[in-house]
Amino acid sequence: MGCGNGHFLAAYCAEHPEVRYNKSKVATHTIWVQDRERNEALDTAVLCLAAYRILPPPNLRHILDLLAKTPVPGSDAPAAKPARTRPPSDLDVPDDWLEGRR
Repeated sequence: MGCGNGHFLAAYCAEHPEVRYNKSKVATHTIWVQDRERNEALDTAVLCLAAYRILPPPNLRHILDLLAKTPVPGSDAPAAKPARTRPPSDLDVPDDWLEGRR
């Protein structure tokens, strides 16, 4: 499913809401009608939005500590850390936090 040729937007717009009415022509509920067979883009967008609203913000320091303790596949010794080019702050992450994991 590529982005460049419209498949993403087609999958993102694969469903639309329709209002259902009773015999007295009063709106009772809304249903989602599927227009296209595949709608993974819409499902993924809804899942990401729900996770963003439900989950707490990630603790980046804890994640970085875990990554630092994890051995890098294929290396026996840790690489030397390069010198920092700017002063650290509370929001900064180490310059080499992704080294060996790309």
